[in-house]
Amino acid sequence: SDDQAKLLALQLAAEEQRRQDTEDKLSALKNVHAKTEEEDAKLRELEKQLVIDLNNAKDEIGGIFSFKLDDRFSVLNQRDARYVSQQLDYSIGVLQSAYRSLTFDPLAAQLKKDALKGGQGGRVPPHLLKQISNYQDGLNRISALVPQGGVIT
Repeated sequence: SDDQAKLLALQLAAEEQRRQDTEDKLSALKNVHAKTEEEDAKLRELEKQLVIDLNNAKDEIGGIFSFKLDDRFSVLNQRDARYVSQQLDYSIGVLQSAYRSLTFDPLAAQLKKDALKGGQGGRVPPHLLKQISNYQDGLNRISALVPQGGVIT
């Protein structure tokens, strides 16, 4: 009878431990579910803002673009070929600009909105100014090596 009482006590303790583990798991699941609902609410709010931004952007995107290509282009000599190359470079730039203009970029829109608020900027740290200066210097040296049309032969 003493052995049976010990066995029953062990079984009761094991059952209590399982009950506690189940409650812990349930509590953790409720916490995860609450976080998921909170994240879903934030995501829905972001989606609403994106729709508003897209609707507002309809007035800002687009434009008129022209390649200014002449149908009488000739590449019979080097001078004409260089001119045609410059015109094609210009046309590629126009195409890139048109693409950027016709594609709404929420990040760019947010940056523009923040810039218009003003007062949020500050001084650029000296180490970044020096780094920009070094990049500009390197770009100037590279530009001096590359011919006018931008094509290295």
